[in-house]
Amino acid sequence: MDQLYLDTSAIVKRYIEESGSALVADIFGAAEQELVLLQFSLWNIGEVIGVLDSYQRRGWITEAEHRHAVSNLAAESVKLVRLGVLSVLAVQHRYLVDTWKLIHRYHIYQADALQTVTAAANNATALITADAELQKVASREGLNALHVESDESKIRTMIS
Repeated sequence: MDQLYLDTSAIVKRYIEESGSALVADIFGAAEQELVLLQFSLWNIGEVIGVLDSYQRRGWITEAEHRHAVSNLAAESVKLVRLGVLSVLAVQHRYLVDTWKLIHRYHIYQADALQTVTAAANNATALITADAELQKVASREGLNALHVESDESKIRTMIS
């Protein structure tokens, strides 16, 4: 069964309606049907909460929408973990150390490097992202990195 690592940009699309949200909803639906296994890091949860907070501060979502999105993130994550179709991966010391070479090589943020390292270390079949730069870096590092907008047909094949 395919193991799909969802980066922060993909997870956000589950809780905020944006381009690519329908596909991300289908990815979560496929996990509930036990067609794929999902992975993301504890780091991603914090980053998603930070993005949602930023959206609220900028006035892109209301306080009620912010609370609803965070609540849904927590509830759905717990549900999927209990179903055995989501692995929330720990931030390991060795992953953080491994990010340093990627930061230096590609001049990227540690968060993006950490997602790449974590997906690779946990044998993700694909890293699903909405971040074109992260997709490039992850691909260069040997991952099957798929963009929720430009690679929709490939992702749909994986989840069907």
